[in-house]
Amino acid sequence: MLTGVFYGRFSSKMQNETSIEGQRIVVANYAQMNNIKIVTEYVDRAKSGKSDKRPNFKKMIDDIKNGTLDIDVVVVYKLDRFFRNEKLHRKYEDILNEHGVNLLSATEQVNDNTNFGQKAYKALAMLVNEEEVKKISQNVSRGKLVVAKSCKWCGGKPPLGYDVDKETQMLIINKTEAKAVRFAFRMRAQGASLSAIIEQMNRRGFKTKLGNKFGKNSLHEIFKNIKYKGVYEYNRAVSKSPEGKFNRHASKSDDEIVRIKDGCPRIVSDEIWDKVNAMGKKHSNIKPKGDYLLSGLVVCKCGTSMQVNRRNNHQKEYLSFFCPKHKNKQGCNAKEIDLNKLENFVLSKLADLIFTKDKINQFIECFSQISDKKQKKIKSEIRELKSEKRTNTRKIQNCIIQIEDGCLKIVADRLGDRIEELESENKRIDKKLKRLHNDVSDVPDYDEIEALKDNFIHYMQEKNNLPIRKEFLQKVIETIKITDDKIEIVFNL
Repeated sequence: MLTGVFYGRFSSKMQNETSIEGQRIVVANYAQMNNIKIVTEYVDRAKSGKSDKRPNFKKMIDDIKNGTLDIDVVVVYKLDRFFRNEKLHRKYEDILNEHGVNLLSATEQVNDNTNFGQKAYKALAMLVNEEEVKKISQNVSRGKLVVAKSCKWCGGKPPLGYDVDKETQMLIINKTEAKAVRFAFRMRAQGASLSAIIEQMNRRGFKTKLGNKFGKNSLHEIFKNIKYKGVYEYNRAVSKSPEGKFNRHASKSDDEIVRIKDGCPRIVSDEIWDKVNAMGKKHSNIKPKGDYLLSGLVVCKCGTSMQVNRRNNHQKEYLSFFCPKHKNKQGCNAKEIDLNKLENFVLSKLADLIFTKDKINQFIECFSQISDKKQKKIKSEIRELKSEKRTNTRKIQNCIIQIEDGCLKIVADRLGDRIEELESENKRIDKKLKRLHNDVSDVPDYDEIEALKDNFIHYMQEKNNLPIRKEFLQKVIETIKITDDKIEIVFNL
């Protein structure tokens, strides 16, 4: 059995003790499944992963270096809990390795069955945002799901009408805000239009959770929130980023969503909630938005988030970004911009930024280090599998000899079954050996990596697995601002 420690960290306002609790649960399950004994833990609260100025992280490293802590592994929930800075990540992982300690992630595993291009994208992600591109599609935090099933709040601002109890981390009613929620539901149930409800709510001084006036979108969010009838719901919306931004116009499948009846305080009755939502399906004034690669990133010169307009022109679909204020004649004169042209422009600029000479050289160095470590591991695993196959082959031969020597029929039948089991096991080993042999590769050169630039743009524009690509862009792009004469892109690189 290996011995190890759990290292946990949270940093942003969107995270809290529930984040640590979720990390701890996932790591404990991972340790149990992999025969690891967690002897202690080190936790840093409200500390950035971009710096090593973390007291408990420093203590863990010092304990390992001076021999106070004799362990085999450090286990983290996710690699970004260790560091979000690739250079510092490598520095401290090298320190761990020097003292015979390996760094393990409970939720991220290296996929050995990959081709060069896939490996390249993984290493590239370490350069642009210190995370694996292959893992960008991981929208569900397993730790948070565990916490959510106990009806605890998992971070971020609670809905209008609720606060979070500091001790229990569960939702409690905010009486002042709840009045606004009940008022909106009551008016809608009586047949009032969205515009009329908005006018009345703003006239009475009701505010959104952020202290703003109500609009159609904020009102729509109230009406569709199932928590108001006492059903705790988590993991419905499709994530845009790990920091807590969501695409509220898209929903995950029911088997992914946590719903617990009476899991939170009720603000309206089932009858009024159901009635309002039945009306919404027939008379909603809010059109659902499509899901596109740059959705949520494009901002007009007036500061308004631009939306996608879809129309048919001569039997051909035309997509463009437009400013709602211009469409609604609210003082903005911004023109539409072709969606495909904007995508090509943005991805081209991103590729130019990523695939510079310095980045490519850094990429080669990074890939070389990853490759060296992996090749040693792969070759060791090949040796073990070959040894296992030789043992199985000897056992098969022994079984055949016993059958040929004329053993009893019942014994022969059992030996025949055993032969089938061993042959099946050898087939499994052969498949794994083939995969491992294919994965033994050389470090790519400069030209090979530069050639990935065109593949990168093509990869980002593929229509399948759109959430993967969207989440990647949410990580590396802050905003795309459209003005009269230019496109301004603010990158997070």
